[in-house]
Amino acid sequence: MTLTDLAVQFYQTDCSGAYAKNDTLQEAVANALSDGDISGVVYCVLKGQIEYDFELERVETLCNELNIPVFRLETDYNQQDVEQLRIRMEAFSEMLRQRQYQRGVAV
Repeated sequence: MTLTDLAVQFYQTDCSGAYAKNDTLQEAVANALSDGDISGVVYCVLKGQIEYDFELERVETLCNELNIPVFRLETDYNQQDVEQLRIRMEAFSEMLRQRQYQRGVAV
């Protein structure tokens, strides 16, 4: 086995002590998506909670399979974030509304 083979094998598995695949979270997301009529997902990450940020890719993959858009909202509950988050949330909401109109299910 070459050094390259070892590196590939090592990096294909969880190699960081901070990162562990959270299968329970993934199952909860899958159940919520299959149980409800969900138009979009807001994935909220508090700044500094990197473990949850690592899970975003898995949630996005699941949502992409179901054609559900995902909005990543990162904040530290700082007052300076409010306006930027409001604008981004309005844009996400408008995008969801447009998708509903296109499918003919707008409320």
